[in-house]
Amino acid sequence: RMSDTPFEQFIQLVQVDQQINTFNKSIQALEKENSAHNQSNNTHLAVLEKAKLKVHDVRKEVDSKELEMKTLDLQEADKKKRIEHVANHKEYQSLKAEIDVLKKSQHTLEDGLMQAWNQLETAKKELDQAQAEYEKLTQT
Repeated sequence: RMSDTPFEQFIQLVQVDQQINTFNKSIQALEKENSAHNQSNNTHLAVLEKAKLKVHDVRKEVDSKELEMKTLDLQEADKKKRIEHVANHKEYQSLKAEIDVLKKSQHTLEDGLMQAWNQLETAKKELDQAQAEYEKLTQT
């Protein structure tokens, strides 16, 4: 306003300057809060991705062991079919020994498969938890 004295104009200028400083402090506080939020988001996202990768890796292990088990089952079925048509005792004993080896392999593999299934269940629970935490974070 032109009618204001230079002193009044100076006071108004100081007030405007104070408002600008207040706005700048607010902006800095918001930027700091935003940065902290982004860092937290990135951390939760990394945890989520790690959990997804673990489920993927353990699922691959389960699939691999299941495929190996099917292969052993097929080999055992084949040898059992062959044992019915053996010509002599020596051939019978040889096939019987091979079947016993397959059964031992299956038994060992069963333990590993059960362990892998347990790991998969644990990994899925960890993934569900990480997913829930991430969703909770992104909703706020």
